Amino acid sequence: MNPLMLNAAVKIHKPENSPLISFAKGTPERDQLQEEIKNIRSATNALPLWINGPRFHAEGNLIECRTPHNWNHVLAHAEVATEEDIHRAIQTVLGARPKWAMLPWSMRLSIFQRAAARLLEKKYFIKMSAAVMEDYSK
Repeated sequence: MNPLMLNAAVKIHKPENSPLISFAKGTPERDQLQEEIKNIRSATNALPLWINGPRFHAEGNLIECRTPHNWNHVLAHAEVATEEDIHRAIQTVLGARPKWAMLPWSMRLSIFQRAAARLLEKKYFIKMSAAVMEDYSK
């Protein structure tokens, strides 16, 4: 066990909701969202596998990702992992586990609180909103 984890005095920030974005007509956010939806609809994206860092194309099959509201439109082609790809992913995670476990829990928490959540909330908010809307036919 990591001795740094036994005696931690860490302040955990109270969870807060992201600021409300209305997407009302005439707002810059709505214009950005509509532009991003247009971008998504104008291209067929590739969804490769990501295992241990770089993207790669698997030896498996591709599947088509289609929008529920327009079954004729292909949003993306996704790679289907092979059994070998799955085993490689599992080995990668198991290999990273000891190093991750040595980080104090407060550092692991901050990675998710500050890094991942903030990227979705700020940098990629419009892009993710458009992708979810298109995927869910909203």
